[in-house]
Amino acid sequence: MRFLIKNILKTLLFLCIIIIFFEGFLRLTEISLPSYVYDSPDFGRIQKPGVNYFDINNEGFGMGTVNKYGYIGPAYSKDKDENTLRIALVGDSYVEGSYLFDRQHFRYILEHRLSNLLQKKVEVLNFGVGGYNLRDIYIDLRKRVLKYKPNIVLVFIRSGNFYQKDKNPGPDLKLEGDSLKITYNYKNTEQYKLRKKFQLIRDYSIGNLIKESYEEYYRKNYEKTLFDKFYKLFYPNNKKKKKIITTDGDYGINRAILENMKEYNNTSTKIFIVKSTDFPGDYDNLVSKLQLSIINLDSVLSKYAKGTDVLHYWKATNEDGHWNYKAQNIIGNYLADSMYSYLYKKDGI
Repeated sequence: MRFLIKNILKTLLFLCIIIIFFEGFLRLTEISLPSYVYDSPDFGRIQKPGVNYFDINNEGFGMGTVNKYGYIGPAYSKDKDENTLRIALVGDSYVEGSYLFDRQHFRYILEHRLSNLLQKKVEVLNFGVGGYNLRDIYIDLRKRVLKYKPNIVLVFIRSGNFYQKDKNPGPDLKLEGDSLKITYNYKNTEQYKLRKKFQLIRDYSIGNLIKESYEEYYRKNYEKTLFDKFYKLFYPNNKKKKKIITTDGDYGINRAILENMKEYNNTSTKIFIVKSTDFPGDYDNLVSKLQLSIINLDSVLSKYAKGTDVLHYWKATNEDGHWNYKAQNIIGNYLADSMYSYLYKKDGI
């Protein structure tokens, strides 16, 4: 009996050493890192402060650090020098841009070009979070972004942002009369409880690798992961379309969000809606009626496109996806020129 127990203990010790070695190997080589997002009781799914991230997929390749304040990019605190121009970027994965390095992101290009144009310090803060819809963007604006006292907020909106699609558990909005109220009912959902239960697993490279592998299987993307560049040879016509789910309550909530964004404009903060794609339904008319400040990015990108989705095309993997490096450069420079033009007219420079 003693011999059996001794062998069991040796085996367990050996397994622990293997796990620790494998965990260290994954972190050191950055083949896999712990999840850089977590489920906050106040925000739902959001980036975890002070952790490294590594993102390689069918598009670009990116790695960096979520700063100590909980957003990607340089760590600019809530305190701001009066002589500094601060711009906040708010949106989904197109803004987050974890699939490339910060120096390739339009955030970096906008910050440096505008600083040179104005000959003053410019800080551009990237509050983008993958998977966010318009409701999430608005909640983030209210609860987090405005606390950093930005002079300008650029809210990036695509057609899909108007709908509730594949939403992770997080705060939501409901209309009470003419007012928007943030609700936290998600804390009672089984999905949120399950995510919190397995948060510890996502805090380790091995656990996060297993989680991501399971999600690939669950989403039925495992063929693409296994065959990589040869995927199209085996599945030439297997392009999966995402189903967008709409509800009757979407328009009322979205209308109230856009109305409130107009009201948020004041002497210290100016909000611009950056229109990344055509808006669905009546939203173009609504934005026009509200006289919101619009930057029509979609029309600008279409001028540079030489073919279908060329600015979303990633040559290395022969795949379409988010804005590629060329698009990032165009966007960064165009936004810098637009902001310079706005400030020129506003301040009479």
